[in-house]
Amino acid sequence: MKVVRYPTAVDTWLGLVMGLSTGFLAIIAVLAMLRGDLALAAILVCSVLAIVLVCWPTDYTLGEKELVVRSGLILYRVPYDSIHSVEPSNSWLSSPAWSLRRVEIRYGKKSILVSPPQREKFIADLRSRLP
Repeated sequence: MKVVRYPTAVDTWLGLVMGLSTGFLAIIAVLAMLRGDLALAAILVCSVLAIVLVCWPTDYTLGEKELVVRSGLILYRVPYDSIHSVEPSNSWLSSPAWSLRRVEIRYGKKSILVSPPQREKFIADLRSRLP
């Protein structure tokens, strides 16, 4: 089967919260540097980097044998033969998803929430790859 990559859907409010809070931290870091408070500036810069490295980019790749969920430097590899449920969800639980219009994927004793922009197409595409 063809490898297909889905980006994350982004809810406007969540994009604004993440963008504004990260931008606010960056501005405060610059102000701290200008004031000579290098320790505070370093902490804030590290905070901004941590947010960016964990949250961007976020996407979902349907490969030949597994689903790969990427959120920044974090990768989840979910073999198709371990998936036993793929259902729409609106859960607020923390996950590699930038929208509350989500898909819950249960595999083994775990689950993961993703938010592809074309939820129904993603569900159909993923289900078609399951054994």
